[in-house]
Amino acid sequence: MKKWSVRVIFAAAFIVLVIWAWHTFFPNHEQIIRKRLLEVAAAASFSANEAPVVTMRNCQKLGSSCTPDVEIIVDVHGHSRETVNGREELLTKALGARSLGGLTVEFLDLTVALAPDKKSAVVTLTGKGRIAGESDFMVEELKFTMKRVEDAWLISRVETVKPM
Repeated sequence: MKKWSVRVIFAAAFIVLVIWAWHTFFPNHEQIIRKRLLEVAAAASFSANEAPVVTMRNCQKLGSSCTPDVEIIVDVHGHSRETVNGREELLTKALGARSLGGLTVEFLDLTVALAPDKKSAVVTLTGKGRIAGESDFMVEELKFTMKRVEDAWLISRVETVKPM
């Protein structure tokens, strides 16, 4: 009886290990998209004393997360409407935003809807940001349209979702 229970425990541990390894080394599309967007939020965040090398790396990371013809239309409550057309303009605006002194960006409540062909996806999420020195958060509902280019998921469009 004791030998049998030890084998069952080892078999269960092995199965758990195999499942964990499968999900870690072979993530599904939704996991890849979520990871990509969390990396984008981290790259968009910066502190006032960010080193120039880190600034360039993070701006490049933002650009490489998007398609060359990316379109971003964000209407943040209490601020002006921002429109970005193309990766080059995104890089310019990202570098210019560094003059704010600091920004923290978080993406919360991500909902991923994959197209049946698994070549595109729409992600709705809550974007939360705080500019250094300001006490209030900026919170907006956002819709990301993503395309699968080769093996990478890239952002092709971002827009604010208007409340009803």
